[in-house]
Amino acid sequence: MPNRGMLAATGVLGTVALCALLSGRGEQAGGSQALAANYGAESDATVVVHLTGLVLVVPPGQDGGQTHVLLPSIAQHAAWLGFGVAGDEAYVPRLCLSDAEYGLPALREGICYVDLDRWSLQPFGSGGQPTPVVNTLPPQLLNASRASGGGYGVHLPALGDELRAQVVFGAGQAGGHCSLASWIHEPVNARGEPERSDPLPLVNVLDWEMRNPAARVLVFRSRSGEETLAVPLPAPSADGRIELLLAHVPVEERDDLPPARPHAPAAPADTAHHFDAMYNLLRDRGTHARPLPAHSPNRRLPHTPTVLRPSGCEVGITVPRRGAVEALPPFASTLALTGSPRSVAGSRRLERPASVARSGVRTFSCVMGSGDRS
Repeated sequence: MPNRGMLAATGVLGTVALCALLSGRGEQAGGSQALAANYGAESDATVVVHLTGLVLVVPPGQDGGQTHVLLPSIAQHAAWLGFGVAGDEAYVPRLCLSDAEYGLPALREGICYVDLDRWSLQPFGSGGQPTPVVNTLPPQLLNASRASGGGYGVHLPALGDELRAQVVFGAGQAGGHCSLASWIHEPVNARGEPERSDPLPLVNVLDWEMRNPAARVLVFRSRSGEETLAVPLPAPSADGRIELLLAHVPVEERDDLPPARPHAPAAPADTAHHFDAMYNLLRDRGTHARPLPAHSPNRRLPHTPTVLRPSGCEVGITVPRRGAVEALPPFASTLALTGSPRSVAGSRRLERPASVARSGVRTFSCVMGSGDRS
């Protein structure tokens, strides 16, 4: 399968029913009715979520079950979910990042970034192609359970502050993937003794693909629990794909997310200690589900990265047919982004076909892994 996913190198639970989308102060589309019309739920489409950064993928425990994408707690990392918007929807000022450095430039290009520290995404993708237990996760994903000797797994009910956020897919499977660097990996046995030493091209971008989910709607709930927002996805692009981006990357690498900003790339760093954040999500398989001790020899970290792809790995976000708002006014008045398309002061609408905003993301400092359920 061709890789759609580029990081430029130097380096959610239960079925969502439509009747449950509007709760609290929730709303469905808000703003532009054209976006809701364009999204055409009856058309054939594949929703592709590009996963990048420090995340742990936990496959389902049974055929057709849910896949959990866990974002471990770690300092100085941004946890964002990006998707396409028209820009005038009523939810935009409340949901989308709106800072002058990252939020507004993205909105001008038809992209909304949601801070997953403030909002949680409800389970998404049910009704699509079921996920098999024997999934197609590439072997390049560092399996933290096996790397730690096999005695530890992910016990979701036991996770607390170690878990920053999670996204749950109710369907789909792994698609294309991209690796920026090869690391030396030394898995251990149950006693913490190294078994071998292998070069492993760790994955930096993984595409999760869901064909024809029952509802092409993202449902966000505020972390305070006071607000729920339902957001329709844009129409697919010409190739039948709707692309989103889930990123958990160091804050200095936000410049690489779509729409990419010109900047000097940093030199790759051996930051394998970030893998400790993934090991923090593991628990032993006993009755008490104890965490993997902080200084255990079973916390085997990869080391010595070697650049594989200097040109990087591409990621993209599908923006809607009714494009971004030009010349967005300052957010001193957030009401400028609410109401009908004609109510946006000092702006004009761009009519354009569905397109994809693409960029390369630089990251050696965090890579993806997987874990087995305990």
